[in-house]
Amino acid sequence: MSSNEHIVIVGGGIIGCATAYYLSQMGWTNITLIERHEIAGSSSGKAGGFLGRNWSDHRLSGPLSRKSFELHKNLAHTLPHEVDYRTLQTYAVRYSSETKSRKQSSKIPWIKKGYDSIKLLGSESSTAQVHPRKLTKALIDVAMRSGNVSLLLKTVSGIQLDGVTVKGVICGEEIISADKVVFSMGPWSNKLGIWLKEAKYLSGLGGGHRCHSIVLDTKDCNISNIAIFGELETKEYEFYPRPDETIYVCGEDDNEPIPDDPKNVSIDMQKIDTLKKITQEMITSLSESEPQSAQACYIPSSPDSEPIIGPLEEYNGIYVAMGFTVWGILNGPGAGLSLAEMITEKELTIPEVQKLSFQRFKNMV
Repeated sequence: MSSNEHIVIVGGGIIGCATAYYLSQMGWTNITLIERHEIAGSSSGKAGGFLGRNWSDHRLSGPLSRKSFELHKNLAHTLPHEVDYRTLQTYAVRYSSETKSRKQSSKIPWIKKGYDSIKLLGSESSTAQVHPRKLTKALIDVAMRSGNVSLLLKTVSGIQLDGVTVKGVICGEEIISADKVVFSMGPWSNKLGIWLKEAKYLSGLGGGHRCHSIVLDTKDCNISNIAIFGELETKEYEFYPRPDETIYVCGEDDNEPIPDDPKNVSIDMQKIDTLKKITQEMITSLSESEPQSAQACYIPSSPDSEPIIGPLEEYNGIYVAMGFTVWGILNGPGAGLSLAEMITEKELTIPEVQKLSFQRFKNMV
């Protein structure tokens, strides 16, 4: 394959931007990334950025997660941008209305008294964090500065084919020609089932569920680099202190239908108020000020809760990455590297990623 062949990437989240980054690092010179909204405008800009090295060891994606955890550390040292990467300790903390404990935790002194239990989930060798938006934008910035990658802000509405060979993508009345196309559209990957009818197993794949989050100022709270997976009554919440003296808090999922346009993702303010209340009840010295940001995004899904990565065998030149669930940020660099190696026909750094292909869904139709 010639390094001058035109590669089009559809989707400006972490996987699309990581694919562009690694392709440009490999010397590919004709890459176009198409994004309808903005870089990191959806889940990749609104996620928490928690990284777990061995948290997927029991899954098909375990080898991908381990390598991607390593790649995050490497990127933090090599990218010429601050991406707020750091290692963490991670704890599970359980509260209930029936708790009798009034002890203060010596492990996490900044949480309030009254917990039922505290359990270590990860050490600084196995858990870390990154700022997803900063990382995603850093990847595409470096790729574009290389001169190998261009960015188009357009809406892709279809795929141009010659038989089963890709020739480009359709953007309204315009066709962007391509020799190979990568689709990394997160929850909006469900559009592929409409565009590519020969791959019948694509019908029903894609989609996701909505999750709310807030970011609060913690500069007066003396909060350390400890991530918390909190259980309060029957609900679960996640708390990620960040190096910029803020804390990211998420939870309050629901099944609100996915809008056609990422710009139209709605926020349930009642759920935002719940997140504020829970955080103020749990963390000492936290002011009652309004969040710096309140947001919602859709977490991509797949039938077996495993990511889907690789070429579509029914077509020539089409590659897809979708269904990364809550581990999209963790697995983004590994997925981008793997796609770049598949496209350029290089030996795979993570050979086990081949088990994450569409092959496992073909008996569904």
